[in-house]
Amino acid sequence: MVYWQLARALIRANCQPEKEGRTMSERGRGRPRQYTEERITTAIRVPLSLHRRLQEEAGVRDTSVNHLFLRAASYYLDHVLPPLGPSEDGSIAASG
Repeated sequence: MVYWQLARALIRANCQPEKEGRTMSERGRGRPRQYTEERITTAIRVPLSLHRRLQEEAGVRDTSVNHLFLRAASYYLDHVLPPLGPSEDGSIAASG
């Protein structure tokens, strides 16, 4: 990791050195939540090369890998996958 990436990661993690004697709890942690739907924490396995590409793209766009991944997954589900519909036997199958 190069210096600027480490610095950006520290800033995002709110681990910068104390300023003006304020503690981390007085400064708050991270960005305010900008969502209304309940969130869960989960883990996925991705190839190292894909993770690096996500990190690079997130850095260029000044956003988090999490945010970039959520947007990409939502777009894929909304625009790339064919819609699902009931099949003849009552199970759900891709229509088309």
